Amino acid sequence: VEIIQSYTLTKKVVQTLGLYIDYELENKFSYSYPLYKHSPVHVWMTPEDAENLPSLLEVQVEPAADNRFAAMVSYVDENGEKCELNKTFDKLPAVFITPVGNVSLSLASDSLSAEELAIIPDVRATIAPPSLVADSYKARLSATPTSEFTSIVQLLMHDTNRLRGIDFLNTLVAIYNNEANEDKNQVALRTAEFIDERIRVINEELGTTENELADYKQRAGLTDLSANAEIALKENSEYDQKRAENTNQLRLVNYLREYIMNPDHAHEVIPVNVGLTDATLSNIISQYNEMMIERKRLLRTSKENSPVVVNLDASIAAARKTVVATVESLEQSLQITRKNLDMQAGKFRTQISNAPKQERELRDISRQQEIKADLYLMLLQKREENAITLAAKANNGRIVEEAR
Repeated sequence: VEIIQSYTLTKKVVQTLGLYIDYELENKFSYSYPLYKHSPVHVWMTPEDAENLPSLLEVQVEPAADNRFAAMVSYVDENGEKCELNKTFDKLPAVFITPVGNVSLSLASDSLSAEELAIIPDVRATIAPPSLVADSYKARLSATPTSEFTSIVQLLMHDTNRLRGIDFLNTLVAIYNNEANEDKNQVALRTAEFIDERIRVINEELGTTENELADYKQRAGLTDLSANAEIALKENSEYDQKRAENTNQLRLVNYLREYIMNPDHAHEVIPVNVGLTDATLSNIISQYNEMMIERKRLLRTSKENSPVVVNLDASIAAARKTVVATVESLEQSLQITRKNLDMQAGKFRTQISNAPKQERELRDISRQQEIKADLYLMLLQKREENAITLAAKANNGRIVEEAR
């Protein structure tokens, strides 16, 4: 209820629909008729320029002789003096450059005849700072639970234009869902970036190793290993598998540690499901990410120095230390495992000591190529799994009854 009627969401709706620009139709009796989505002339100023306006900016556009258009811009400057600027344009679209920002003018239709251009009525557009307009809409918006025991909310907008009110409510729900999905997708998006970067690095290394393997075979005149080397490889297969898995895990831990220690990621979620097999670390990272997402949600309606956010920041800092400590502990454990595997490697080397030197060198290069290929394939699989996770997010809320 608080989020869906927040100032932040309301301002995004105002900017998305361009509600900070109002149109009126002028006639010879000085009677104005409000327009919404039916103005023959469109006026545009960026939300950033409109936010810095010293006052309301009025833009009046009317047909002139020879199918030209006369435009007048008026506003009150910072000293309280009224300023008026007049300019005639041979055709539209055109840009009216003013001291308070650029105003774009265009026709609603590009296929008007000369006769139709001549009878276009005078249009007056009023541009206001989006923040002020958002305050106005927020004051006229209400979100009320339909009962104490339901998660259904009734949205009500008071507006002088029925179509505009309907568009506002529909866009509000759409932006609310987009914001919620972005929250839920934070972890998956960060994981996707992490995996893509690792794939790029491994792809380069894999290409280098495959080139080395092809060059060595060509230099040495080898197409395959001898029968003795094949026997040694079979005996050594279990060791190779464990060593490859250990190498992959070590590299992933190193990548993760570099990501966590990067100052740019201090207030971001940490990638998960990147291939690490340690369940304890995954659980700790998931808990940390939940707190980070909760912090970003709170900052939509609270300030950073509010007691709730300050207490949550303390919990996040403690959780981050736990994550770092767990990563370092896992890295040390994998290093110990690596040393044990290297000790076993000495035993296997004695079994293939009689193999020709060329075959041993070829085997070393092939093993490096297999390790990188396994890691590359595993990362590709994780990228697909993460893509499915991104695509499977359901909207936070759904419309039970359309705006009417």
